[in-house]
Amino acid sequence: MKRTYRIPTWLRSAVGALSLTCLLGADSLTEASFDCEQAVARLAECCPAIDPSRFTCAEDGCSSRYPDFLIDESTCIQTASCSDLVANGICARAANAAGRGDNGYTSTETATVCP
Repeated sequence: MKRTYRIPTWLRSAVGALSLTCLLGADSLTEASFDCEQAVARLAECCPAIDPSRFTCAEDGCSSRYPDFLIDESTCIQTASCSDLVANGICARAANAAGRGDNGYTSTETATVCP
């Protein structure tokens, strides 16, 4: 009789997170990158027209690439209800922000997606 083993969910998550850290480089997984990833996940959940693959959340200061959302914007997106994201035009502004991190904005920029 063949035995099958189930890998616990927590172990799969831990291995996935470690793999991601190794792929991106330990210094690339910053607070801003993590917050951006969470914001993109929230937008994908609440905004049907959003394509999450268009967003860049990895940070690479050497090539002047930053997450597409500032930390304040990410926090705002994560805490807003789905109806607020749609009604306040945040979904539409977020769609236009895809790729803006490649322009090398600074951390002192003013939030434009979710003020």
